Amino acid sequence: MKATLATIILNTYFGETIITLIIFILILILVRGFWLWYWKVNNILKNQQKTNELLEQIINVNISGKRYGKLEEGEVIVKNTLTSEVKKTTREKWEDLKAKHPGQTKFILLDEN
Repeated sequence: MKATLATIILNTYFGETIITLIIFILILILVRGFWLWYWKVNNILKNQQKTNELLEQIINVNISGKRYGKLEEGEVIVKNTLTSEVKKTTREKWEDLKAKHPGQTKFILLDEN
């Protein structure tokens, strides 16, 4: 009988070891996915990123003295005087609001970049 390269490799100790390692690695990859799902690692990572963003805002307040965090170019902080809600918006939207309702007192500008 003629021996092929595959049978020669599989019938050696080295070949069996390689095949066993490949199967073991595939099983580890599948088990890793299950444990990441089970322990909710993705949710923990998302919450950690939110925490980091909030800490950066706190640091920015301490450094710059601005209360509502870092403003990007063209952003402003507007406060609703009726609900005390504070939110970021663009300068264009703020200018449009002032142009459409020049005497309005519901919204006030708190901070601008």
